[in-house]
Amino acid sequence: LLFLSAINSDDGLGERPPIVLVDDFYYPGEKTLQYPTCQLSKGFKIGDSDTALGDYSILSAFAYETTNVTDYLLPQYFGGEGIAIDEDEFVANYRDDSGTDEVPVYFKFITFPSIPNLGVVAIRGSQTSWDWIVNMQLWSASGLAQVVKWGIPYGWLWHPILDELVSFVNFIQNNNIKRVSYYTVTSGFINDVLKGYGSTNFTTLRVTGASLGGGLAIITGAQTGAPAVAISGLGAEYSRHTLTPPVTLAQINENVFNFMPDRDYIARIGGRPRQHQEAQCQASTSSLFGCHSMWRSVCEIAYRCGSNGRPVPCRCVQRFGYPEPSPLGDTNRTFLEACKEQEEAFLNATGSTVTSGYFD
Repeated sequence: LLFLSAINSDDGLGERPPIVLVDDFYYPGEKTLQYPTCQLSKGFKIGDSDTALGDYSILSAFAYETTNVTDYLLPQYFGGEGIAIDEDEFVANYRDDSGTDEVPVYFKFITFPSIPNLGVVAIRGSQTSWDWIVNMQLWSASGLAQVVKWGIPYGWLWHPILDELVSFVNFIQNNNIKRVSYYTVTSGFINDVLKGYGSTNFTTLRVTGASLGGGLAIITGAQTGAPAVAISGLGAEYSRHTLTPPVTLAQINENVFNFMPDRDYIARIGGRPRQHQEAQCQASTSSLFGCHSMWRSVCEIAYRCGSNGRPVPCRCVQRFGYPEPSPLGDTNRTFLEACKEQEEAFLNATGSTVTSGYFD
């Protein structure tokens, strides 16, 4: 049934609820040790920003959006026109030139003209039926091995050889896995861009994504050496021998960071890299997958780390129950009024007809 649905599915680029950002309110950040990784100061900073973790989390969310939406949101988030660019045409040309335009993986390439050698690849997570098939093909063996480990007495004894068990199971369906391996496209893109594709001179590439996109970011970062920031990404520790090309634990541990909320069971499939951040989750304990939420993680990071000059997403308050941010300067409108005005601006600028539902 899922396969038949995948055959008839679209590209997942239909209209989505508006991303409403308000720049005259702010979160000061918590004065606690949560989280020492807020700034990701080694190897991940975008310019002089102290919001690196928040920046990558929002870019992983922008990966789901069409170009007309990101063309509106990137100047708003980064503080001006031309600071961050969605290189949609560049990616489309590459997909055509490389013959990968039929592979149903979707990613964006964000560049920063003031930092001419830097680019961020943001990979979309599960959106279509094909994406869910890829999820199952790439990580089902890892998930099964972990269930067995957790479900039998002294299951921890199997931990040192879980990767070998996963490799054996995947050997049986290796050709099928290769056919649906989105990561071959994203890794190929990064390698080719670093080699100068399109007469460019990018020397510093980063990769990010959430959920499936985070899992692909982890694999892509390990394979190419481009540092990866995953949000609730599925791990590659147990499946590393089955990848093409395979990766080592050292490549994962040296090039990958994963933000992993409490009770996010999906993010724990496949193992975790050495560099990871355990994070608080405010979802109800009765919600099985409530913590596996890209936007909840965006809001958790903004609230705990502080917005530090970046705009605050309205859905942090409206949908996820975080406290209202504080007004900035002499603003004369309430947060609710600001969100309503900004939603109207978003709809007018993007031509979207889907509302958040909070002001209907």
